[in-house]
Amino acid sequence: MQTCVIKTRQTQPQKEMQTLPQKRDNVAGAFALNSDINGKQVLLVDDLFNSGATLEESTRLLRKHGAANVNVLTLTRTIHSDT
Repeated sequence: MQTCVIKTRQTQPQKEMQTLPQKRDNVAGAFALNSDINGKQVLLVDDLFNSGATLEESTRLLRKHGAANVNVLTLTRTIHSDT
């Protein structure tokens, strides 16, 4: 297993954001790749699925850089009425 997505700047904790647009704005552009993933199958692992904003941003980045397929695995999920 290899870590290929890294955080490039500090963000506010997602749980402090009130709306989905705020959560998306909070993580927009906050990640980069540290390895070549072109044509590779990627398993994206996150400890918590809240709004999906972090996973969406990370998946967008992976697909932009040529990941053949991105599968997501989360360990827990919270339920909110704003998502």
